[in-house]
Amino acid sequence: MSTHKVSLRRVVAPQSLPLTLHEVKVHLGIDSDDWDMLLDGFVSAAVDYLDGRAGYLYRCLMAQTWVAELNEFPACTSGRVVLPLGPVSAVASIEYVATDGTAQTLAAENFDFVPVDGLDYAYVVPAFGEHWPLSRCAPRAVRVTHTCGYGSAAEVPAAIRAAILIMVGIMWRDRGDGDPRGWQENPTALSLLSKYRMVSI
Repeated sequence: MSTHKVSLRRVVAPQSLPLTLHEVKVHLGIDSDDWDMLLDGFVSAAVDYLDGRAGYLYRCLMAQTWVAELNEFPACTSGRVVLPLGPVSAVASIEYVATDGTAQTLAAENFDFVPVDGLDYAYVVPAFGEHWPLSRCAPRAVRVTHTCGYGSAAEVPAAIRAAILIMVGIMWRDRGDGDPRGWQENPTALSLLSKYRMVSI
């Protein structure tokens, strides 16, 4: 089956972080609440570095909504539309601009959402007996809205959570001093993350 290259745009950011402030403070041995805002910032910095299309992992951590945009449906009417930024949990809608210029939404029963086991990405294809409709060939003529990321912090792999704790620990230790890139280049953290680093498709 043929595939079609997509561009990705995040439309709803994650509403939570994969670590709680309590977990971070326990890891660092901090009892005081005086540093809470700083620690939250450290966690956010580590997550921003790892998360999403531009992140080190090319993977979403907490649940967020993305739109995959194509100029048209695949030329092969049964071709796959790949959703490369995993883990993909659901497709909310497929919208397109028809050849007459009208905005259309493909009925959910007309396409299948297929997660790829062990690889975390997914794709959509026409349902059995169906085919992609004709669409205009124009920028963002086809838009697939989908949910990426883990449903809760507990579902985020332990190795990723441990790596974030290491990164936060380095930021805490070196706050105001040291190599500003040190927390991004720690070999233990990178080793923990290596299994979960996806490759852009």
